[in-house]
Amino acid sequence: MRPASALASLHVAVALFGVAGLFGAWLAMSPTSIVLGRTLVAALALGALALATRAPARPVPGLALNGAVLALHWVAFFAAIQSASVAVGLLGFRASRCGRSCSSA
Repeated sequence: MRPASALASLHVAVALFGVAGLFGAWLAMSPTSIVLGRTLVAALALGALALATRAPARPVPGLALNGAVLALHWVAFFAAIQSASVAVGLLGFRASRCGRSCSSA
């Protein structure tokens, strides 16, 4: 990937993540309902992609546990966004990912 293309992809990813936090603050729904809606849209999109590419469905061990942990993460994230603010939620998300390297970032 060319550096300009990688930089553009990075900006798009950051913008999409920020918009997710804004939607969590704007929607008058519980965090669980938001996550279930996002999961439904993602499942439909992945199902359409699997049908379009005719990819065989192969169960992967541990994938359900991974999905449950990810869903718990998103519920906690949207609950934090709704109880504090988008800025605090995104800073908390950043701090949870950096560990010791945060001081140099």
